[in-house]
Amino acid sequence: MRLPFPSRLVAPLLLGLAAVLAAPGAAPAAPPEVVAVDDAFVDEFLTEACGFEVLHTVEGTITTTSDEDGNPTLQRFRLTETLIGPTGATLRTVNVGIDKTLSVVQDAAGNTVVTLMATGVLGYHFQVPGEGVVAGNAGREIRRITFDAEGNFVDFAVIEDAGLSRDIDEAAVAAICASLAG
Repeated sequence: MRLPFPSRLVAPLLLGLAAVLAAPGAAPAAPPEVVAVDDAFVDEFLTEACGFEVLHTVEGTITTTSDEDGNPTLQRFRLTETLIGPTGATLRTVNVGIDKTLSVVQDAAGNTVVTLMATGVLGYHFQVPGEGVVAGNAGREIRRITFDAEGNFVDFAVIEDAGLSRDIDEAAVAAICASLAG
């Protein structure tokens, strides 16, 4: 089973991308924008699957380079994600990679369609001590993200996937939960 959210924390990033794409006029090319990420939340998927609360922290940076029109062309991810169980046991993974904008076009309905190539860790990589990699998605994906004329998110699709793709199945969840239980 795949996690019930797009990889690499796509949802909040899509909102920022939509705002940039909807901004009128061209601006001079700016230096790369670095956004610090420092977030903690209860991982609802693993909390339900494990039967105990799992805290999920994300720390690091996302660096965005834009073209002369202010449209994002490259995003570099350097994130450390930590899962914390009730006894303080942890699983840590590094989420690194690059998303490169391949095209931004308007479709017949007036939607903005962004095509990205993502490389690196593509959302998750769980390595459990004594078991090795139990679930992971790494390599290269071509992704298509659609926004309506107002910049609202409409659709997300992976149109090409190459590399390691090991879904989070029952055995992986059991191994993750056992490790986090301490």
